[in-house]
Amino acid sequence: AVDGAGDAYLGDFYQAVLWKVARDGTTSVVAGIGSAGYDGEGLPAATSRISNVTSIAFDASGALVLAEPALARLRRIAADGSISTLAGNGAHEPLALDGELATGPLGEVDTVALDPTTGLLWFSAQGQFTIRRINADGTLSTMVGTGVEGFAGDGGSGALAELGLPADLAFTDEGILLFADPRNQRVRSYDP
Repeated sequence: AVDGAGDAYLGDFYQAVLWKVARDGTTSVVAGIGSAGYDGEGLPAATSRISNVTSIAFDASGALVLAEPALARLRRIAADGSISTLAGNGAHEPLALDGELATGPLGEVDTVALDPTTGLLWFSAQGQFTIRRINADGTLSTMVGTGVEGFAGDGGSGALAELGLPADLAFTDEGILLFADPRNQRVRSYDP
């Protein structure tokens, strides 16, 4: 992820840290201490453990959002440098249902992305073969995928599509979702 100043943020999956690479080439650790885990809420990110970050995005306010599948959470680093859980509660099952708050179990969240047209965050739930959205009221909606692994639904409703490990979400400036579907050897799109 790259911020408005041109600084890049990189998750180091194996070292369990989040790096900032400034435009001038200097590097610094934004989050993590080099061992994977979870230390709690509201603590300074730079002195708190994180766990195997697989994706980074900025939310509508400019805060960093990390996908941590091992923790079954999306975590947020605020402007003051504190880290807290944005979605998920650490449990992988039973999954929070559509319409329930995003503070319920999310399963293995793999990729997170911001829809630039709505300011809402979307994430892939690989093991559940779905792509979900966190609504403005904090509830969840499954946008793409039936929850059954497979390959079906091209040209139809996202709710009727079958996916195989959705990953690497990205949005066009017009709000079209692009994502990898590696089990089906495809890059797919969804127009909400």
